[in-house]
Amino acid sequence: MKKSINLLSVQLVLYLCFLPSYITAQNLWTGSLVIGNWDNYQSLDGASFNNATIGDILKITATDIDMSSAQLSLNNGSWVDLAGSGMVDLRTENYSFVITSVMLTELQSNGVLVRGKNYTLTSVDLIPGDGNYELNNAVWLGETVIGNWEGYQAICAGTFVNAQVGNLLRVKVSNVEQGAQGHLSNSSWGDLIDAEAYVELSGLSYYEFTITSSMLAELQSNGVLVRGANYTIKGIYVIDPLTTQVDRYFELSAVNYRVKDRYLSLEGLQKGGLVSIYNLNGKKIHEIDIYNSFLNVQLENKGLYIIEIRSGNSRYANKILVE
Repeated sequence: MKKSINLLSVQLVLYLCFLPSYITAQNLWTGSLVIGNWDNYQSLDGASFNNATIGDILKITATDIDMSSAQLSLNNGSWVDLAGSGMVDLRTENYSFVITSVMLTELQSNGVLVRGKNYTLTSVDLIPGDGNYELNNAVWLGETVIGNWEGYQAICAGTFVNAQVGNLLRVKVSNVEQGAQGHLSNSSWGDLIDAEAYVELSGLSYYEFTITSSMLAELQSNGVLVRGANYTIKGIYVIDPLTTQVDRYFELSAVNYRVKDRYLSLEGLQKGGLVSIYNLNGKKIHEIDIYNSFLNVQLENKGLYIIEIRSGNSRYANKILVE
């Protein structure tokens, strides 16, 4: 009998230890709420997210979706878009938002309003993250399919509250098809200032732009529309190049550079490319077309700079120190 009791105790301890692994979701709300033309909503307070962590998934379930006009929006307590989100053209019964650091702060402080038009809300659930997301520096995570200039991901202004001039605005991509292009637009569907390029995505895993003072003002006022053709958006990041390694996303191993007496010397360049140099305020101080395999540039002041080299689909970005 004693042996059986001990075995039962061991089994109970094991059950309690592994119990969390069986918890797959926390239901925050269930019902049947008809969302008309922006005339109804469901409110969840901040306490609903006390146990949420970065990387968890906020899942919205809907029925009776009008496939021609349904939209889903998450708002904060001030009735503006929740940071880390953006209005969604609702085309599926289940839509998930990955909780980023900026989103979690707002959720725990003021909760969320689930809004939109032309669908019926049936459930809001919090699902533990699986740890597969690249959470560092992420301001939006998800999966948005971009057709042939037929889709976009809206990112609201509050998402960029902590962004700074000189940061990199990076869009991670996957499922890149032939002829794929990436592009950023403002809320009026024009080119986002200082990000006018249409980036050819062949061979790339992400594209990015350096945030200038003018771009930052637009981002923090009106957000951004991430657009393009024939790829899938997987994540949007704001990266400080002073604290995070700026990776190459295309190999330019032949390029060498050195700095001496405030002169930057570049060798191994390809004709037809472009060299851009930014100061730490995000101001572009040099933009030089490449006509030779080498280039010498005088930098006026000591300090850190960001150098960007583009050649065809190749791009290299890095920090340089002028002493």
